[in-house]
Amino acid sequence: MMPENNFSARIAFVDYDGSQAMKLYEKSRPRTYEECNHFVETAAPPRMVQGVGTVKRFIESL
Repeated sequence: MMPENNFSARIAFVDYDGSQAMKLYEKSRPRTYEECNHFVETAAPPRMVQGVGTVKRFIESL
């Protein structure tokens, strides 16, 4: 059970082929921040990348 003063939230987005993403990851594991970003942009559909960016901008505006 979470304490009453814990205001965390968990948001999950799944809109991609997980087995295909895993194969891509195993083929070329990202090692740097830039490589991680490239992996996400390659493995995830554009609408997921855009959606997560929208949520990020919203949270940053709070």
